[in-house]
Amino acid sequence: DQATLVADDIDTEVHYCGPVGTHEAMTDVLIRRAESVTSDPDVGEDFGFAVVGHGTERNENSAKAIQYHADRIRDTGRFAEVEALYMDEDPEVDDVADHFDAEDVVVVPLFIADGFHTQEDIPEDMGLTDDYQTGYDIPAKVDGHRIWYAGAVGTEPLTADVIVERAAEAGADIGTALEEVREMTRVAGD
Repeated sequence: DQATLVADDIDTEVHYCGPVGTHEAMTDVLIRRAESVTSDPDVGEDFGFAVVGHGTERNENSAKAIQYHADRIRDTGRFAEVEALYMDEDPEVDDVADHFDAEDVVVVPLFIADGFHTQEDIPEDMGLTDDYQTGYDIPAKVDGHRIWYAGAVGTEPLTADVIVERAAEAGADIGTALEEVREMTRVAGD
């Protein structure tokens, strides 16, 4: 999952890290994202929670991180229901309302950045909008449920901590980087 390389032509070490999305701390970041989108630090008891990933039937590993985090969130007992949903394999995010009894459902994609899938595909697939360019409400009403769509988990400031932790795990000398990142995200989050 990690390696340290030394370049021949420059005096620099390159630390190849494991994926951010597989780090156990991302479970906390997913929950923080739910708190952010609902503006409720105690969100949970009456809410469903969907962790969304790309998924593909071509590679069984594609769904593992999504299922891992969904299981960990479920194990907290904080949310009424927790499901792992996917874009390209079952169970599909298109049917988000069919997977929950809870009226309120938080949907958090396990993507590092907002892009085509998180800004266009997923909102349209869930029925939040017919055209992403026209926007949609948060929460949006879909088949009798209020869908609180959070967008990519990677946009949550706490993700920066996980990136720095991954670098440290790979052997990088992070020095005061973690404290600096926390200070920058605290200022940005104010």
